[in-house]
Amino acid sequence: MDMQSFKKFFEDQETALVPSAGEPLSTFLQKFEGSTIKQILDKSSFINLYFMNKHGIGGSSEGADKAIQDFSNALVTFVNRDEKGNGPRNFRPRIYDSEEFKAKHNYEEYQKLEKERRLAILATMKSRKSDDPDALPNAQKRKDEIEDKLYSTEYWSAYKQARDDEDEYVETLHNTPLSSDQLSDDGSEEYKDLEQSYNRVMDFV
Repeated sequence: MDMQSFKKFFEDQETALVPSAGEPLSTFLQKFEGSTIKQILDKSSFINLYFMNKHGIGGSSEGADKAIQDFSNALVTFVNRDEKGNGPRNFRPRIYDSEEFKAKHNYEEYQKLEKERRLAILATMKSRKSDDPDALPNAQKRKDEIEDKLYSTEYWSAYKQARDDEDEYVETLHNTPLSSDQLSDDGSEEYKDLEQSYNRVMDFV
């Protein structure tokens, strides 16, 4: 990535994450109406990659560079939330970890087979040191049989479906166009942090 491509990126008003002098945060944010969270995540990644290249891995940016990078990250934190205002750590309800889910889908069967699978993996590793030429094939066959049973259990099927549902939700969330309301001051800590970082950027534009 060279300076010319980065300069073009910033000059493109459809993609730029850097405001113009005197531009209010509220006005700047509305430029992203119709954009998606994923698009903003991608732009922020571009910026972070640029500064990593510029300052080196482990290097730290200062002045305008740091202000822009901090603002980019604050913008991601602000927009990357669900309808309840929760960030990525709470996108997945992880119902498969609940006792109710485990009881409903016979987790005990899965748990027993998982323990057997770990023992079978250990036995396979040990069989590699055996002088018996049949030791490894037999151990591998035993492990495969256990895994077939494991991945046919009710709990695994329900777990996989729940995970797929989570993936679909996050995918939809990240690719749904942002509304004007989602880009407005909602009184959250995320918005306050965004405002502070925006003001620091304005000191350099």
